[in-house]
Amino acid sequence: MNRGIFANLYAPLKKKMSAEALREVYLSYYMREPFVTILDAYESPEVKAVTYTNLCHIGISVSGSRQEAIVTAALDNLVKGAFRPGHPEHESHVRAGRNDRALMSQLPQGVSRGRSPAP
Repeated sequence: MNRGIFANLYAPLKKKMSAEALREVYLSYYMREPFVTILDAYESPEVKAVTYTNLCHIGISVSGSRQEAIVTAALDNLVKGAFRPGHPEHESHVRAGRNDRALMSQLPQGVSRGRSPAP
């Protein structure tokens, strides 16, 4: 892995839940986020799938006891970090009434605008 972040997150669940049900919770939360993809239950994201994009892929699993969420995420922090909230260019776009999609249209040539490069 040359670039990017792969995160493993573990959290106790208040009640037993299937991975599919937990995935539905994540889908409803991220429904309007154009750069977030919730993968199928038990599918693991790969950094190479998000390299040179502004995407974040999230995988949802649960433990065998169904009392612990296991969430994995992959993102290319070198692209995402360039336009993070608080970054001067991001702030100027916000003040001008533009959104993140407008920011992505100004990425340097050769950087994907939401699609993973061919393998």
